[in-house]
Formats: sequence, structure tokens, C-alpha cells
Amino acid sequence: MKRIFMLLAISSLMISKIYSQQTKSIHLTAFDLTEIPDSLMGSSCVYSASKVQHDANKFLFFDDLNGTCIIKIDHQIIIIKAKENKYTYGDYTIYIQKENKIAELDEGFILNAELVIIDRKGNKVIRKVYGSCGS
Repeated sequence: MKRIFMLLAISSLMISKIYSQQTKSIHLTAFDLTEIPDSLMGSSCVYSASKVQHDANKFLFFDDLNGTCIIKIDHQIIIIKAKENKYTYGDYTIYIQKENKIAELDEGFILNAELVIIDRKGNKVIRKVYGSCGS
């Protein structure tokens, strides 16, 4: 009986540890326009947590429309090349979904969308974002 109790306690501890690892959050942080390399500037889309953040040039996601994106996870800038409309880097898969144009600009548009980040452990973050695309 003691062995069964011990096995149950160990199993419970292992399941708890696995669950806590799976629910670890992905720490997405904003970056400044100055952190985007000049070589990627031009026709692009930039996304922020809100219009206020966007107007302050604090971005969560940058896409140069040529298959390169920039994102900052755990305070580290990551530059990623696209594969089939998704960006994959190390443990992360990142993409934009549910884009909805809300205004037209002279050489672009303003939109709302969702930024999706999934890590290898299955943790998933979906953030509503405000963005602009243009040249």
C-alpha cells in the first residue's frame, strides 16, 4: 500500500511539473522603430498593441513584405524568414491572422489583426494588434 501511495505521489508530482511547463507564457515585448535594420525598411507592415503604441513607434511585429519579420520575445530581437505565410524560428511559429482593413492611406492602409505565437511546447499567445501597411 505504501508503494502505491508513493507511486501516486510521484506520478502526481510529474504531471504537475509537466503541466506547469506547458502553461509557461511567451513574453512578447515591444521594440522601437530604431531596432529595425535599415536594410528592411521600405514597403512593410508594422503592428502594435494599440493605436497609442503604434503612434509612439512601439511595435510587436514587423513584416517587410518580402518574407522577413522582426519580433521581440523575452527581450531578444528575432529576425525570421517566412515559410508558407508563417515565420518559424527555433521554438516559435508566428503569423498574422484575421486582418481587417479599417482605413485607407495614400500609399497603404490601417488594419486590425491578430498576432499568433506558438512555441514548441504548445503554448499559444494570440494578441489583438493595430497595424499599418504601406511604402
